[in-house]
Amino acid sequence: MVFAPVNLPSKSWRVASALALLALSPAVSLAQEAAPRSVLVIHRVSGHWLGAALEDVLAQALPGALREAGFEVKEYDPFASVFPDWVSRLLPRERDESSSIGDGDHRLAVASGADVYLRAELAEQGSDVALRAQLTGTASRRDLSLEVAEPASGDAEKLGWTLARLLAAALTEDIWRQIGANPEGRCAAAAEQFAAGEAARDEGRLWDAALAFAVAAAADPTNADYLSAAADAYAAVGGYPGALALTLRLLQLRPDDRTLRLRAGDLALLAGDRVAAQFLFQKAADADPSDLRAVEGLARVARADGDAERAQLLYQQVIRGLPDLPGAPWLAALLAKQPDDAIQLTTVPRDQIGLPLGRLYLRGGYFPEGVQSLLSYHLSGDRPAYADAGYLALAAGLDEEADRVARAVADLAERPPDQLADDRADAELADLHSRSDRLATLAERMQVSPQLDPAHRYRVLAYNLLNQSNFEALLYHRTHDQDRGRRADLLRDACRKARSQAQELEQGLLGAPR
Repeated sequence: MVFAPVNLPSKSWRVASALALLALSPAVSLAQEAAPRSVLVIHRVSGHWLGAALEDVLAQALPGALREAGFEVKEYDPFASVFPDWVSRLLPRERDESSSIGDGDHRLAVASGADVYLRAELAEQGSDVALRAQLTGTASRRDLSLEVAEPASGDAEKLGWTLARLLAAALTEDIWRQIGANPEGRCAAAAEQFAAGEAARDEGRLWDAALAFAVAAAADPTNADYLSAAADAYAAVGGYPGALALTLRLLQLRPDDRTLRLRAGDLALLAGDRVAAQFLFQKAADADPSDLRAVEGLARVARADGDAERAQLLYQQVIRGLPDLPGAPWLAALLAKQPDDAIQLTTVPRDQIGLPLGRLYLRGGYFPEGVQSLLSYHLSGDRPAYADAGYLALAAGLDEEADRVARAVADLAERPPDQLADDRADAELADLHSRSDRLATLAERMQVSPQLDPAHRYRVLAYNLLNQSNFEALLYHRTHDQDRGRRADLLRDACRKARSQAQELEQGLLGAPR
C-alpha cells in the first residue's frame, strides 16, 4: 500500500502483506468508537482492464468494508436516476454563475455531513491491481492520495473485497489528522469557514456565504451560531429544504425555543413540507394554546392543503385574539382563500397592518373595507403613507374599483325608467356615489415621492371626475334631465383620460408596468 498526501509534506508507506494492514484494524476500531468518522463515497470506481466485473464488486465492497471497519458511510452515485434524500437538502441547482461556491462533490459532502469524501479508481501496476483513493476533508478542503494494491486474479469478487478492506484498514487516525478531519482539525476549519461566510455575506455573495456556513455547521454540528447562520443563508438564496434541515438540527440544541420552532414551521411551508409544518405548528400550539402565531401557522397549513373551511375557523381564532382589525368581518374568509402567504397577521406590526389588509380587501373586491384599512394605516404614525412601489400596487386596485363603479353607474343610468323602481335605483346609485367619494378621498390622502407626484395629481383628478360623474348620473336618474346625462358621460370620459395620463406618467417616471 502506498499513499502520498497532496498539499502536505510528501510521504509514502510500504506494507508487505494484507495481514500486516489488517492487523491495524483493532486500533482503528477503538479510535472510531471514541470518535465516529463519516465518509461519503462518490461512486466513480472505473478504468481497469479487468472491466465491469471488478468495478461492480468494488461499488458494493468499498462501502461494505468501510462499515465493517466502523465508519459511518454515505454513498452517492452520479449515474443514479434517483438522488438520496439528503441531496434534496442542497442549495438550489440554479445559482449566480459568478459564484465560486465550489465543486459538486464538496457540496454533496457538506449536505451529507461527512467528515471526508472519497473518490476511487482502479489502475494497473505491473502484475498488480491498484485501488487509488482521493480523500478530502470536508471542512479543511485538504486532499490526500491513498493507494493499495493486490496481485491480479480472475476472481473479481475476492480481489474487490480484498482491495476494499485494505483501503478501509489504511484509513488511520493519522490520516484523518493530516486531512483535518479529526475533531481538532474540524473545529479549526469550522471557525475559518464561518469567518469566510461572514465576509462573503457582507460582500453580498450569498451563495458563497451559504456554503461556507454550511461547511462550518457540518464540521461543528453543536455550534448554534454556525447552524443559525447557515439556515439563514440557505433561506436567503431560496434553499428552503436546506434551511429547514439546519433549523431542525438547531432545534435539537434548543428544544424549548418557541420562536425557533415557529421559524421551522415557516420554513417547512416554504419547502413544501406541509406534514412537517403541521407537526411543528401543532407542537407549538399544544405548548401554548394562546400563541396566535402557532394558530395562524396551522391556518396557513390548512389553506395550503386546500381545506378552506378549517383555515377560516383557525383564522377567526387569530382575529379574535387581535381586536380592532380594520374590516375584520370579512377577513377570515379572504385569508383562507388567498393563494399564498400574502399576509400573516401575527408578524406585521400593528401600526402597519392596515397596508397589507387594505390590499387584500381590494383584491377580494371589498372596497369599503379596503378603504377603511388603508385610511387607518395613513392616520397611524407620522410617516409617508406609501413608498412609490406600494402606491403603484394600491393604484392598480383603485383603478379596478373605479372601473367597477363606472360600469355599474352606466348600467343603471341606461336602464329604462320602468325597469327599476326609483327608490331602489336611488339607493344603488347613492351607494355607488359613496364608493367613488371614498375612492377620491383615499387618493387625496395618499402620499408619494416628489418624483411620482405629477402622476398622483392626475390620478386624484381622475377619481374626483368619476365622483362628479356619478353625482350627475344620480341627478339624471331622479330628474331625467338630458343635460345631466350628457354631463355624466363627459365627466366619465374625462376620468378615463386623466387616469390614462397618470399611467403614462408612472411608466415614464418609474418604468412601472401597467
